[in-house]
Amino acid sequence: LFRSLPMAGAPAAVVRGGQKAEVAEIGGFRRPQFACVSRQGRCYVSDMSRDGLITVVSSMGVFESRIGVVERREESGDGSSSSQPQMSFKGISLSPSEDTLYAAEFNSNKICCIDLGEGKVTKWVGGYGKDPGKLWGPLGVSVRANGNLVVCERMNKRVQELSAGGEHV
Repeated sequence: LFRSLPMAGAPAAVVRGGQKAEVAEIGGFRRPQFACVSRQGRCYVSDMSRDGLITVVSSMGVFESRIGVVERREESGDGSSSSQPQMSFKGISLSPSEDTLYAAEFNSNKICCIDLGEGKVTKWVGGYGKDPGKLWGPLGVSVRANGNLVVCERMNKRVQELSAGGEHV
């Protein structure tokens, strides 16, 4: 188990099982929020200050990459585009096959689905609303063995189950 991971600018001297692992400069964390760990020990961390990116750390505590959304832009009808508000990934969870990472994105009221092979977003599910299948302030997401998502919403004050495609179950 990881005992500590560094803040921004600190060297990644990670203690694992009482032994010091490799040291690497990873740029560290600024405001880590949530983490999940694969069966192989790879750690995924959502960081509130890394807009739309999840930090990936190896089982030995060495920085591997950052995955997710680099920049979101929205096209308007007149051909112009505008930047979206800062993304704020909260809870994160792996699919049972560990090929997809799901991240609750509070500001857009959606769940981001990231393909771990490519490190890129494949789809978004949810969207603002109070109806079944819609989300308002998602904070946490977990994945059942059958692949369904269980989402905790702060503003709707509920927990609901969605299929991996986003349909209310």
